[in-house]
Amino acid sequence: MKAWTGQVYVVMILFVHCPIWLWSQASAVHDSGHHQTAEISGSVFDAVTMEALPWVNLVLNPGSGGTISQEDGTFEFKYLDPGEYILSASILGYSPLDDTIEIMDGSNVVRSIVMEPVSIEAAPVVVTATKKEQSIAHVP
Repeated sequence: MKAWTGQVYVVMILFVHCPIWLWSQASAVHDSGHHQTAEISGSVFDAVTMEALPWVNLVLNPGSGGTISQEDGTFEFKYLDPGEYILSASILGYSPLDDTIEIMDGSNVVRSIVMEPVSIEAAPVVVTATKKEQSIAHVP
């Protein structure tokens, strides 16, 4: 019976003290590597009219994902670690744009992105019709 009591005592020490020790170690690592997250925000505009551009695709590399500009052209990326990022903006009818951004600890970077409109060229489309019904396989 005495050996069993000793085993229970050891198990209780492990369950009670190990989580406390692990928590204290995690807190120490977090405090020693203390840094604040940063943000990138801004607006997207048409280069000709200077009107805000909604629904622009914005991707932040490395690896922070993407977003789209709101109806008023604004966007934001939150909770970023310090470092160098490439902000890529694209939307149909405009030249894609890449902007390199260096952000520091806790900084709040604001960017105005001005996009150049481009014409979209496509091959000509020919539409033909006949008076009688035809299968798609028989249409020239």
